Amino acid sequence: MKIEVEIIADEACHCGEGPIWHEDEQRLYWQDSTTGRLFRYDHATQSHEQILKTDYIGATTIQADGSLLVFGQGCAVWQFHNDQLTTLCEPIPGESRFNDIATDPAGRVFAGSMPINDPDNPGKHKRLGRLHLFDTDLTCRVVEENIGCANGIGFSLDSKTMYYVDSLAHAIHAYDYDIHTGNISARRTFADIDKPLLPDGLTVDAEGCVWLALWEGGCVRQYFPDGELMQTIAIPTPLTTSLMFGGPQLDELYITSAGGNKKDTHGQSAGSLFRIRPGVKGRPENLSRLGLTQK
Repeated sequence: MKIEVEIIADEACHCGEGPIWHEDEQRLYWQDSTTGRLFRYDHATQSHEQILKTDYIGATTIQADGSLLVFGQGCAVWQFHNDQLTTLCEPIPGESRFNDIATDPAGRVFAGSMPINDPDNPGKHKRLGRLHLFDTDLTCRVVEENIGCANGIGFSLDSKTMYYVDSLAHAIHAYDYDIHTGNISARRTFADIDKPLLPDGLTVDAEGCVWLALWEGGCVRQYFPDGELMQTIAIPTPLTTSLMFGGPQLDELYITSAGGNKKDTHGQSAGSLFRIRPGVKGRPENLSRLGLTQK
């Protein structure tokens, strides 16, 4: 089956990232992380707009009350509601910035932070990245250390496994996941990624297969639940970054890309938001409940 690749929006993103489908609004949100621009695509009108400009946006999630949470510089968390940005969690002392996040089935948020650079040794790190877990009461704890480049996170259909990408490890890892506590354990390799390709964003479809965007790969991959590669779908730009199912039937896969500031190098569609219909559906997004009263 030939799969058509559509360009939905070309905002020439330096580092397009974090597509997330808002089911209540029937809209897709995504950002250009390094320029701090947040965009919104309206499925009904097939139009998009920029709705926020700030310093940096690592990722967003959708709260159970319909607002957005923005994870950014200094590992702070902001709430975006009615076009207003307010602080929900202050920056974490000694941290750099958030990169990729995911909400678990209980409404907690796993958020990966980037390494701390060593100012006295260019190209070296004082400390590698960490994986943080925000509970619904806004407490935050570190659940994993020594991460080279924090990226995609997803959960199996039975909520017993969490998938996690450390790009510099060239692998998708899998952990045992406890939905009651948020604890992760027993890390193992789910899939090795051939160098020099870098695994980036990740999502899990309604059949339990894992989808992965490949930085420098110009493609997305679908893996069976056992980690075997099922298929590879080419995207017409090398720096594919992340992906998420959306659309009224959740049968559309939206894919972000980077390199829009260097189209001469990465192609004229670099930095665009793409869409394909791969013949499989996704699942509704887990809604975060950070700071919301439990009912």
